[in-house]
Amino acid sequence: MLLLITMRLFCLSLVGELGAAMSLYVQVKRCYHHLETTGILSTRMLQTCLLITYFELANAIYPAAYMGIGACSRQGYALGIHVRRCEVQMLPHSRVYPHTYCNSWSRNAH
Repeated sequence: MLLLITMRLFCLSLVGELGAAMSLYVQVKRCYHHLETTGILSTRMLQTCLLITYFELANAIYPAAYMGIGACSRQGYALGIHVRRCEVQMLPHSRVYPHTYCNSWSRNAH
């Protein structure tokens, strides 16, 4: 439901009803923050965060947009939506690590 309201928010700003869009923006941010603090993590939450952040960028709400970009990237990473080959590791790569990692997962899957 929040995703649909966020889409409505974006449509209001495109039509030119900026006053109505800003009041809806405040409500959307409150609802999103409430869901985020309850620990809900899904692709719809990520999509909602992306749309809110895009609205903030389009309407020059830069401090919130900066924080939103970081939140979107963290959510995407937590959901596993990233290229695992390019992720930064804390420890140097070992030649044995990928092989053992794959073996441990394949043994546990059966």
